[in-house]
Amino acid sequence: MKKIAQSLFMALLPVVLLLSCRQNGFSQVRVGGEAGINIATLSVSLNDFYWDESKVSSYVGPAFGGIVQADLTSLLFLRIEPMYIQKGTKHQIDYSVFAGPPASIEQPLKLEFLQLPVALGVQFGEGALRPYLFAGPDIGYMLTRGYSRTDFALDVGLGGEFALSSTCSILLDIRYSAGLTNLNSEDPGAPELRSRGIQPLVGLLFRP
Repeated sequence: MKKIAQSLFMALLPVVLLLSCRQNGFSQVRVGGEAGINIATLSVSLNDFYWDESKVSSYVGPAFGGIVQADLTSLLFLRIEPMYIQKGTKHQIDYSVFAGPPASIEQPLKLEFLQLPVALGVQFGEGALRPYLFAGPDIGYMLTRGYSRTDFALDVGLGGEFALSSTCSILLDIRYSAGLTNLNSEDPGAPELRSRGIQPLVGLLFRP
């Protein structure tokens, strides 16, 4: 419980700062939405036969949600992205049939999350197209039963914003998300599983 509380505090602290900046007139807030995919897999603890990493491959699932971005200065921004996202992996299961050759099948493991990434970013340039870098914490609540309910991760990424007009911009970015939480903690003695994902996303951002 203490770790969950600490994770929530770290994820929600930037939200409080964003609202504080808005109230004091230091930022310009824009809103929008985004959609893309999560190329997901799981990092597995060593020395486990069933979850051997040679038998684990990527699972591709959807990711979509909203964006709230505070432009703190002409260079810095704070972005909050509540979203639905699928994580997981594909697991190769070997089997044999009587009097037949060995065979294998790939079994997908789909883990559904409500996620809250919070990132601090730096933009470059002054024109219609502005590249940016960003990083921050990411806390998720798992909807799938049988695993740990929360997943705390760290995200890093890069992207670009193209201004379509004075009030509307399109966003293209890609991020890498590394989970820090053992998703298998509900099963004592089981191998540790941590989420990994590469997320290409496209979004629209509007100035109210």
